[in-house]
Amino acid sequence: IAADRAVLQADPANQVVRESLAATLLRAELPDEAIAELVLLRDGLEDGTRFYGMLGDARLMAGDVRGAIEDYEAAESASPDSGRAVFHLARLYESTGFINEAIDCYQRSRVHEQWRQESGWRAAALLADRGAVDQAETLLRAVLAENADNRPALMGLGRLLAIAERYAAALPYFERLQVLDPDDYRTYFFLSKLYFRQQREVEAEKAFNSYQLGKRRAEMKESVEEDLEGVLRQFGEWTQ
Repeated sequence: IAADRAVLQADPANQVVRESLAATLLRAELPDEAIAELVLLRDGLEDGTRFYGMLGDARLMAGDVRGAIEDYEAAESASPDSGRAVFHLARLYESTGFINEAIDCYQRSRVHEQWRQESGWRAAALLADRGAVDQAETLLRAVLAENADNRPALMGLGRLLAIAERYAAALPYFERLQVLDPDDYRTYFFLSKLYFRQQREVEAEKAFNSYQLGKRRAEMKESVEEDLEGVLRQFGEWTQ
């Protein structure tokens, strides 16, 4: 940062260095300073619209959600093929309660390979919450057709089927999740319920015991981490 600023002090028109400075400020989590440089780049270059995405990142980091949405929308308008801008718009719409807009953006992100699977299961979760269960199931199956081990999609489809009382159909998804992540205690909760529904009492009891044990371990880990954070805060105070 200091080196870039030294160059810009001698050569304010050096846009390559200014772009490097803006990127470094973002990585250093100094969003307000990054925004100042990015605005200069956006307004000072013929292709300045390409900085709208980075501006959105910086404003989001600074806590300016409305400004981030505006910049991501501008980035999409300037470059309709920008999957990154559309995906981040979807996440922001979801976080601010604009669910229809979020679903639309997630669906449009599906054409971009980088965001295809995550956009699929995230859109499915919102559709399911809206009661569009059939659409959610279709989308989750599409994600799993692309990647049979996508954990959020496995969990989402398994839950949809379990809630619909399609217990035999739901079970294989949770059994696969158990193999992929044996430490996720949530899986054992669903397994215990599904085994019980199929009158497999021994397996149901074993799964429920695993759920209780895993949940206790998670709670203990969270408690230890909270205690450690408290100690570290005190340690910081002692060194001042």
